[in-house]
Amino acid sequence: MTRAIPALALALLLTGSTAGAATNSTMLPSGALGTHASVSRSSDRDDLLSESTSIVVAGQYTTTVDAESVITEAPINATVQQARDAISSTILTARATMENGKGIADSSDLSALSDLISKSEAICSDNSAKVDDINQMNQDLANATATVQNDIIGYNNTVAVVKAMQSGSSFISDSLPEGTTAATAEEAAGQGTSNGDVGNRYAVGQCTWWAYERRKQLGISTPSYLGNGGEWYKNAASYGLTADHTPRPGAAISFAPGQASRSVYGHVGVVEWYSAATDTIVISEMNVRGKGIVSYRTFTNASQYWYVH
Repeated sequence: MTRAIPALALALLLTGSTAGAATNSTMLPSGALGTHASVSRSSDRDDLLSESTSIVVAGQYTTTVDAESVITEAPINATVQQARDAISSTILTARATMENGKGIADSSDLSALSDLISKSEAICSDNSAKVDDINQMNQDLANATATVQNDIIGYNNTVAVVKAMQSGSSFISDSLPEGTTAATAEEAAGQGTSNGDVGNRYAVGQCTWWAYERRKQLGISTPSYLGNGGEWYKNAASYGLTADHTPRPGAAISFAPGQASRSVYGHVGVVEWYSAATDTIVISEMNVRGKGIVSYRTFTNASQYWYVH
């Protein structure tokens, strides 16, 4: 019959001395194969994988073991099983997150999570998968799950902002700096264009979504596809909008990538207050303190930035 032997026995088969006689006998420690076992094998270890090995277990019976079979059929060790248990738990969380995020989370984030769930399920059933690969897949899946969960949180935060705006109550938990005020429709008059404005098509919870929505509240129409926050000042002219370095309430301030934030997409906010005497602005913005959260920031040397009117 063919019998797979534990890894310890295989290690001794591969590392025993090959000098001297054509065959060689090694005593295994108690517990490696029953009580005691002697192993006879060819002296040429390079041929081991193409030969059969005779094993006598406790002097009771002889069984022939194919070395390739030993490698393939070796039992899963505890470390691999722990890794599989961990990723199985993450898969359950990811599936639940997928369901909760349908129609809410960003479609690309949902697609990435779905793909990683499939890959994680595959690696879980792969008996040849290594511990490091399983653990890395588990981390990737956890990160993708967290991204979708953040999308859901951002959506809920944004819904709360919309409801507050519609009811006329305060929609920003943050406080304006002392001595400043929020922009008014009168201050913002004369800006914007209906050209390209087909409604808010920006991602919910993002800075662009807020800039469009806040300007709309101030009576300013804004094109629906100006791009990422750092692209607004570049794309403004194609819609007939003015982009310059003159701040005024209601204008969208468009930050280039890396400017005033670490985002590679740039950023955009809305000017709430401006002091020409000190060249200082206060802006409202979203997704700086968290997705869907509106907050204020103050900037000096305001004339260095781009503004879309």
